[in-house]
Amino acid sequence: GNLLTFSADARYASERQFDLSNDPLLADDAYSVVNAQVNWEFGSENQYRLTAWGKNITDELYFQNKSDFSSNGFIQAVVSTPPSYGLTFNVNFD
Repeated sequence: GNLLTFSADARYASERQFDLSNDPLLADDAYSVVNAQVNWEFGSENQYRLTAWGKNITDELYFQNKSDFSSNGFIQAVVSTPPSYGLTFNVNFD
């Protein structure tokens, strides 16, 4: 028979500081990231699975890292990845 399942997960990070100096330019606000997926298992023994998935589906913008290069006149920051979506198809050969 067919089996349809839905799952989601969320990750929360509180406000944080990327440097011991407590420089506000090296801080980041709290954020939450939500991912979700829908699985459809089908075939005579549910040997096929089609998954539609989304990552960061709320388009949360946050910093993954910040570094102080003030001696060179700038701060380097790595921002979060934008939302991504896709399909995955699996076959179980057991």
